[in-house]
Amino acid sequence: MKKFTKKERKLDFIAEFYADLDYDKDGKLVIAKGKNAKYSSNLAVKRCLRAIKEKKVKNTSGTDTDVGCDIICVHSDTPNAVEIIKSLKKALKK
Repeated sequence: MKKFTKKERKLDFIAEFYADLDYDKDGKLVIAKGKNAKYSSNLAVKRCLRAIKEKKVKNTSGTDTDVGCDIICVHSDTPNAVEIIKSLKKALKK
């Protein structure tokens, strides 16, 4: 299957970074179905700031994965989603 460039598609691509999910060594999201557990707000902020500045995230294997970060997603079903968003907002204002 041919992959089209942004220019060929004539669409702008917006890279979404997931603050409350982990990435595996291949850059795929690690989604634990039914987990619905809190995610460390400090870790989420740290990861987001690095994704914004360096376009990288530490993956579950402990190495770096290249990521895009034009927008940030925090899932509403993460129990402490509001805490993560408030912490991230505060960090971004600095």
